[in-house]
Amino acid sequence: MIVPAATFKLQCEIVACIETERAIVHGNRGLIRLYEEKVKKVIERVWCN
Repeated sequence: MIVPAATFKLQCEIVACIETERAIVHGNRGLIRLYEEKVKKVIERVWCN
């Protein structure tokens, strides 16, 4: 069975799209860490008073 490959141009476009999405995901992970810390601080402040 022969599986056709995408053209080199299409492969490059797919890679560029994946790299863009990967950068967005990486940024979102940073935001998640930041907001988790903020939420922890608020919870501590509310429960400790």
